[in-house]
Amino acid sequence: MAEPTGVKKFSDLILKVAEFAGLAYYGVNGDEEAMIPIDRHDLFRCKRLVNDAIRMFIGDAPENGWRWQRRIAYVKLKVVTKGTASSGSATTLVDSTYADDYADDYFNDCIIEVITGTGRGEHALVTSFTGLTCTFTFSALSGGSTPDSTSKFVVGHRYILPQDFGGSADGKIHYLRDSNRGRKIEWVDIAEIAQLRENIAHTGYPYLAAVKPYGDRRWEISFYPDSQAADTLQFPYTKYFSDLDILTGTATAAAATQITDSSLVSIYANDYFVGWLLTVMSGTGKGGTATITDSVGLTGKFDFTTLSNSVTPDTTTVYKVEPTTTLHPAGFIFDPYIEVACLAKTEREMEDIYGGWVDEYQNIALFKAYEKDARSAPRKLGRMTNGPSRVMERMWKDRTYLGITD
Repeated sequence: MAEPTGVKKFSDLILKVAEFAGLAYYGVNGDEEAMIPIDRHDLFRCKRLVNDAIRMFIGDAPENGWRWQRRIAYVKLKVVTKGTASSGSATTLVDSTYADDYADDYFNDCIIEVITGTGRGEHALVTSFTGLTCTFTFSALSGGSTPDSTSKFVVGHRYILPQDFGGSADGKIHYLRDSNRGRKIEWVDIAEIAQLRENIAHTGYPYLAAVKPYGDRRWEISFYPDSQAADTLQFPYTKYFSDLDILTGTATAAAATQITDSSLVSIYANDYFVGWLLTVMSGTGKGGTATITDSVGLTGKFDFTTLSNSVTPDTTTVYKVEPTTTLHPAGFIFDPYIEVACLAKTEREMEDIYGGWVDEYQNIALFKAYEKDARSAPRKLGRMTNGPSRVMERMWKDRTYLGITD
């Protein structure tokens, strides 16, 4: 389901803070509408204020936590596949034996692991899968090896969890309703599954599950035994927040499908911005957008196809680049309260700025947010708490929250 067109993106919140703090950018000639800062220090300051404000809002939750943070994770099991690479590169592994056996993207978000041969013990997150050739694509194996025809692998036994998963489940894990598996699944330590795999490798319907860290701020889940069916499992978890990001700058060199910003030289890794959206805010190409297809950290270069308005950028081009997901985690119904939180945080931390936003946030916005959060539960679900019934958490047929009724 698409978000409403008026939803507050990260850049919108930054602009609100920048205008309030007197840090907004007004275009190449200083006579355009307010935009987010292009000065690196000012932009960083505004980003920090907005991210800290979102964390403040999350921390100021009702007594039993925000309902919008309560999520369900779904894991679509694959029938475990083992094979030997026909060929490989630093970012791919091909097994022609299974060519055209699986649909494109079938193994996306699975973790492929090399069990013998070149790259033994190394693994990678599959970001793309081409069924016609059975090509697994990833950023790199964990140890940097290049798989070859000696590399035997397994895939479909380890799965990446949602990016907002914080490391622990909030309840039981089980098969979807009407799956007819008739078997409970128990959470265990990953060491128990590792030991069982070492001594008794077999397939069946999983009855053990474990989570462990994967890379930087991500988590994975493993099961035992390896699945013999393409089932779906689910479990509840609390949605966590990780900083939102955006970058602005001015081109120091440009071409029809390329922008270079020398101020970014050797700051970001290669491909860091791949998939991000580039938007020209001011100067030549204003209003044009494009998806970044390549970025080179050593030179500060972005490649893309062409701007949406077909204009060729130049050294007057002022840009912003942002990920495809730039929304705060609470959902659009909380936009007004997140915005007040951002202004309150700015007022608290920056000298000589006052607008009454701290009082607005503490005495009005938070209580309205609590009410919105309470009303997000459908009436038929009843009281959404494991604790005793209280006046502020009654059955939804009463429609009562904090003494407010409709």
